Amino acid sequence: DRPFSRMQQEVEAGYLGFDNNTKVAVLTEEEAAGRPAGILDACTRHMAAVGYAVGSRAGALGFGFGWMRSPVLRMSIDKMDEDELFPEALADMVDEEAGWSGPIHEFVRFVQCRHASLLFMLQNTGGDLWLYPKDGAGRRSVRIPIAPNRLLVFRHDQMDYSYQVRGPSLALQTWMMEDLRNSQQFKEISLQLPTPGERGMVVINPGPQVPDGPKASVMSLATRMPGEAWG
Repeated sequence: DRPFSRMQQEVEAGYLGFDNNTKVAVLTEEEAAGRPAGILDACTRHMAAVGYAVGSRAGALGFGFGWMRSPVLRMSIDKMDEDELFPEALADMVDEEAGWSGPIHEFVRFVQCRHASLLFMLQNTGGDLWLYPKDGAGRRSVRIPIAPNRLLVFRHDQMDYSYQVRGPSLALQTWMMEDLRNSQQFKEISLQLPTPGERGMVVINPGPQVPDGPKASVMSLATRMPGEAWG
């Protein structure tokens, strides 16, 4: 049996879209490479071939491409799974270093590197997939009908999405990633995930930690600038 789980509440929408109702399992390296041969592995190879074909034209499409993220298998959640697979909240994790910080750091690196997403909808009974432009600017949301054996490629760095599939379903998903440049270690991080029509926000402090001890209180401040200007 393949182990399925739910992602943490705070990051799930960033990976799997808004209003997610699927459980996920990460494929092994052998499965991601299409070994051993089987139906699922053939679909994985087909999806990877499409990804690398698109990646060969990534420069013309306006983004960089370095590698494909390991695919995840998405399966619908039935009533028996609803209680057992309720998404855990990062705020409830007690162990700070081994708990919430790991998923948050991984998510931030994911957002920094991901560009296009490939969603291979293998089995379903229909539904809708919505794409929400992040920059707004008068651009409308796009509805794409969900159907079996359909592969969708979209710019996840420019659009949020919602995978609203109906009935028992199975899908494969991966992302086209770019190598991270000028990586810095995170000291402090604050994350607010986006909602439809609103931008999310990630605040990162790569500098030194705030020192302990007495704090200075500044009651007034004056500046002197060129041109005999005072402020």
